[in-house]
Amino acid sequence: MSYVPPKFYQLCRLCLSSDKTPVLSIFGSDKDIPKKILHCLSILIEESDKLPKIICLRCSERLESFSKFKETATKTEEVLNRFLTYADQHQPNSNEVHKVE
Repeated sequence: MSYVPPKFYQLCRLCLSSDKTPVLSIFGSDKDIPKKILHCLSILIEESDKLPKIICLRCSERLESFSKFKETATKTEEVLNRFLTYADQHQPNSNEVHKVE
């Protein structure tokens, strides 16, 4: 079995920072952190893995911001696609089309 120094588990799981900034437990009160990491970064984090289980406050804020951005972009994509579907279904006949110049 290999020796892992205790400081290894004090590193941020996402950026490796080890400074004394506040840290959050990935599996603490906010159970959405692992889901957000998977959804936004495609990194699967499990309680049973042997890697650090904390993230720094800076990464937490970035993750939250990126998660909201991704949600907004996804919703925007849906709205745009619905508009095109609606436009295709309600296409005026050729006599009603007005050319915009």
